[in-house]
Amino acid sequence: MVSPEKLIASFDIDGVLNNYPFTFLDFLKRESGLIFESKNEALDSLGKNGYDFHKDAYRKSDFKYQVAVDQNICNLINLFKSRRFELYVSTSRPFHLYPNMYENTINWLKMSEVPFDKLIKKSDLISENFLIHFDDELDHIYELFNNVENRIFIHLSDSYEEEMQILDTKNKVLGFSKKAAEKSKFIKDFLCEL
Repeated sequence: MVSPEKLIASFDIDGVLNNYPFTFLDFLKRESGLIFESKNEALDSLGKNGYDFHKDAYRKSDFKYQVAVDQNICNLINLFKSRRFELYVSTSRPFHLYPNMYENTINWLKMSEVPFDKLIKKSDLISENFLIHFDDELDHIYELFNNVENRIFIHLSDSYEEEMQILDTKNKVLGFSKKAAEKSKFIKDFLCEL
């Protein structure tokens, strides 16, 4: 793998930097008293219109900007920062639909002391020369994957008991637990090779 001139690591927000979807489920519990174990259960119970209504309220609320960041991921970001990576926080949040969302997100990142150089839409990440991207959604990884080459994608999910290689073609896709991310052998070896 050829390293670009400037090293860029990208980290998704919802599900990586924070504990989404549980943050949304906590909001539902607080606002409506409804308790769900998953987004799918909430969608099945509320129906599409009810789910969308609550999701819209969540996006407009301050609740989204008061949730804690995952300390394991912050430690990982700081590790990349110590290796002089530019740090991108990438997201699929619909900034175009919520006028204050972009600014509120930046303020939340700063308040949470998350180091970052740029907040970027995931769809715009394709035009950036990032080297590694961390995401909790495989479908988002594959959308990026199909449009770039020589990149590393890390799928973070607590369903992984150990590091595993998912795909290794023009790009490499690996999967491991959020809890184990900062201690990952792959990450340590990867950073040592640079």
